[in-house]
Amino acid sequence: MKKKLTIAALALFMITAAASTVSALDFNFTKFAEGVGDQKFHAGINMGIGALPYDLSLPAIQASFEYNVGNQFLNGLPITAGVCFGVTGYDNKGDPKTLAGQWTGSLIGIGVKGNWHIDLGIPNLDTYGGLTLGILLWPEQNVFTHNGGEQTNDFNHTTMLYGINLGVKYYFTEMIGAYLEVGYSQISIVQLGLALKF
Repeated sequence: MKKKLTIAALALFMITAAASTVSALDFNFTKFAEGVGDQKFHAGINMGIGALPYDLSLPAIQASFEYNVGNQFLNGLPITAGVCFGVTGYDNKGDPKTLAGQWTGSLIGIGVKGNWHIDLGIPNLDTYGGLTLGILLWPEQNVFTHNGGEQTNDFNHTTMLYGINLGVKYYFTEMIGAYLEVGYSQISIVQLGLALKF
């Protein structure tokens, strides 16, 4: 737990330092100031998983809802804040049965997410970096042979969900776009999906 908190604190420090540096540059944040109160919804598929021991049985799906807070924090750097949800499943049924038996499980992540945005002056393009913090629910089931019979054990783990990301969004219309995020959390390494703005 201490290691995870240290990583999260270091990531926050790095983003804050970068935000302070970037905010001192002559970027134009007007479009974010005008968009205060905008609500943004994202839904996508993860193409890499950070904490799975076996093969995927359910593609990793993640969604988030964010609110444009504006540029009141971090020396004027615009922020969106919101909640996120992710789920995926895994098993080892494709492998030969071992003494440990067959494992099936899922990862369910629920957390809060904050992104700091940088306007590069390119129309319809939004670039950002951020942090995710929350809880990770990790139910598992192990089916194995014991004394000639089949036995099932259920396990329910709960741990801290944490992550750091860099992303880019491009809006094809005023409300609809696509996004790509790279970074790390237990349920996301590369994420690609649909972005909506209201």
